[in-house]
Amino acid sequence: MTYPVTNGATISFGDPLVTLPVFTGFASTVNSTSVTVTNGSWTANQFITPGKHYFVLIKTGLQAGRTLLVVGNTVDTLTLDVEDTNLNAAGFAVAAGTDTFELFEGNSLGSLFGTTADASGILTSGLKGGTASSNADGVQVYNGTSFATYFFNTTLGYWVLVNGGTTNRNDFILYPDDGMLLTRRGVTGSITMSGRVPATTLLTKFPGGTTNVVTVRFPVGTTLGGLNFGSPGTWLNGSSSSVADTVGLWNGSRWILYYKNTSNRWVRSNGGSTDQGAVAIPAGRAIQVLKRGTATGATTFFSQPLPYGL
Repeated sequence: MTYPVTNGATISFGDPLVTLPVFTGFASTVNSTSVTVTNGSWTANQFITPGKHYFVLIKTGLQAGRTLLVVGNTVDTLTLDVEDTNLNAAGFAVAAGTDTFELFEGNSLGSLFGTTADASGILTSGLKGGTASSNADGVQVYNGTSFATYFFNTTLGYWVLVNGGTTNRNDFILYPDDGMLLTRRGVTGSITMSGRVPATTLLTKFPGGTTNVVTVRFPVGTTLGGLNFGSPGTWLNGSSSSVADTVGLWNGSRWILYYKNTSNRWVRSNGGSTDQGAVAIPAGRAIQVLKRGTATGATTFFSQPLPYGL
């Protein structure tokens, strides 16, 4: 996927492509936070070694499309970060012996964008490093309340957090659904990312009462109407953006908010009743989702069907 970047401009983007799986199969046993396979042959904690991050993608069943970070493993068991929703949650359980999953390596700032720069400060990804945030490309990642900005410090030789001291952030985890902003301070051009397209319905988590910045999960363009946020979560329509769930699209300087009105039509916040369902969302771009309500557990997950055939 290639993203055009213009000197001085800020774009929204993500990385919906993933790496090839290192394991595909089904779980012989499913517990609240772990899956066990028959005749496993892994090395203990090989999937949480420094500089490496792995994820499990559930491919079939009620949790099909859910992606979870691996936080530990034995020779045959993967322990996962399930947050507030167990793998064996009532009515939303992964079925042992039936549901399949895959294990794949995820990305960090360093693995996605590079950890070395040439004499001019350019990394292998095409991003520009610098001696300070003012002369380097800035990658902004939403932390739940605000955007944190990272840049490749060419003096230190690694990624750092702006106003975060000199701590090495090369290993900062980028989740597969993370949406980001990129402020370009290098020359006008492009950056390119490569990988494998998702091959199943995907679940994205929007807990009630939170704001999330996520990438459009599939590497194809879509529209507001094509987002198709489906069950088990429930999308909240409303008479205004102050009471409805909202989607924000980045216009280069700010988020423009849209919501579904009581007629189930996408409209712009403070923009009248004109149907905005055809507004384009380019492939790989990030969106900002404000989810109202108090939903927890299974009801915080929203499904999106595969938009292409394989």
